[in-house]
Amino acid sequence: MFLLPFVLGCFVGGVALHDPDTCWLLALGRYIFQHHALPISDPFSYTFALQPGKSFVMYQWLSELVFYCAYLLSGLPGLLAFAALVLGQSFLVFPLRLASRCAPISLASLLTVIGVFASCFHYLVRPEIMSYILMSVCLVLLRKVYTAENSSSVQWRYVGAFFFLMLIWANAHSAFVLGLVLQLIILIVNCLQCYAQKREFCRSYRTAFYALLSSLLATFINPYGFGLWAYLPGLFFARFNYRIAELRPIQLSDLTEFTYYPFVFLVVLCLWIIIRAAVRARNGGVEFKWSNVVVIAICVFYGFKARRIIPFSVLMMIAQVSELWGHAALAIDSPARKKSFWSAFEANYAGIFNPSNFVWPITVAVLSIVGCFFTFGKVVAPTIPQGSVAFLPPTKVIDFLRVNKPSGNGFNDAQYGDMLIWYAPEIPVFIDTRYDMHGEQMASDYVSMMSVTGDWRALFERYKIDWIFVPASADIVRSLEADPQWSTVIRDSDAVVMSRSAALKRAK
Repeated sequence: MFLLPFVLGCFVGGVALHDPDTCWLLALGRYIFQHHALPISDPFSYTFALQPGKSFVMYQWLSELVFYCAYLLSGLPGLLAFAALVLGQSFLVFPLRLASRCAPISLASLLTVIGVFASCFHYLVRPEIMSYILMSVCLVLLRKVYTAENSSSVQWRYVGAFFFLMLIWANAHSAFVLGLVLQLIILIVNCLQCYAQKREFCRSYRTAFYALLSSLLATFINPYGFGLWAYLPGLFFARFNYRIAELRPIQLSDLTEFTYYPFVFLVVLCLWIIIRAAVRARNGGVEFKWSNVVVIAICVFYGFKARRIIPFSVLMMIAQVSELWGHAALAIDSPARKKSFWSAFEANYAGIFNPSNFVWPITVAVLSIVGCFFTFGKVVAPTIPQGSVAFLPPTKVIDFLRVNKPSGNGFNDAQYGDMLIWYAPEIPVFIDTRYDMHGEQMASDYVSMMSVTGDWRALFERYKIDWIFVPASADIVRSLEADPQWSTVIRDSDAVVMSRSAALKRAK
């Protein structure tokens, strides 16, 4: 277990900057930091202004500001170290502590290790990492609410804790909705179970209700008020979401690679624990909480439905399945447990490793940061974005555009737009990967022009496109190369800039 934080840090140092989204996240954070205010319209594109009446909602402004502040402290190494610190606490400290309170430390460790490998494919410098740690805190608070020995009808300290948690979360990332949904599902299912089994409602349910209410109220304390909630349906249910790889479901063809095997294994392990808990609850007469099973089932469904949800599913599944194990353990005869091999192994392992004290979170923090620095000190230098098989940054062309600023309206690849926003904010982009902000019509027009389908030439005229910056392999390049009005300005192995005017000087 003590090696895992170092490995996690090494992994973060090597892959956390692969996503070009980090460019516009930092650029928006820079804008907020420099202007001491949120922009009222998009400061980086010229096309957003062509959509009058469209709302500009920075639903994760707090994360963007935090990322930029981390970057200011010590550049990209500081940003990566911050990401490693947050991810280490989110997936190695909170889940292990929650699980070890109900399950044997050996099982809790196994669940945690599987969880890290199941979620690591999405360890990127994006606002999701803020949601991971906030979700972990939410799970800890929920455990405290439902297990507290209540001396009064409502534990107001937990109600207040949820209020401040959601106040931060609603300004940091849109996944705050998951925290609300989780609270609601657990409360409703617990109440239904009490009603079905004709048991008295626990006092903790009153605390949970007021915690949910305070959480909901806290989400309206943001720069946009109700406008944040009004914006979310367009973010969550946009028609173009199917084009985003991380929002697609896991298919059988995806199982040819190792990436999703740990999540599948975690699902199988949870299923075994659920069956075990159900059998022992029936034979031993101990409680079997329906809410644990319902939450796990929902997490599994949405984990397979949208792969971006998997890290959140992992955190919730570990918390819920460990509770099930804990209730089932009450039905085991104590003398029998003492005589078993696993009980002896557990006793020895617990004597060596104790995640409940402060040594473990400090160890995780130190080793994850050390691992991060080791990677970009010995293996790969941090750049933004880091090159990968999926995306090769057109750094040479970006440098050219910074010196030879084009005039007129440009058309660019969305990910290239991300880089322009960070490296050359003075060049207005056509589009970037903030598809929710640009809207479905703009995204559709972008696809038509990039793939030269539909009435793409009319779209070029409507947007008055004077130059393009796209991958060299794009369909639009082949079409414009055959057009005598267009000429190549600069080209490398991956990207090309073309112009139909004197907006750019030809590269020598």
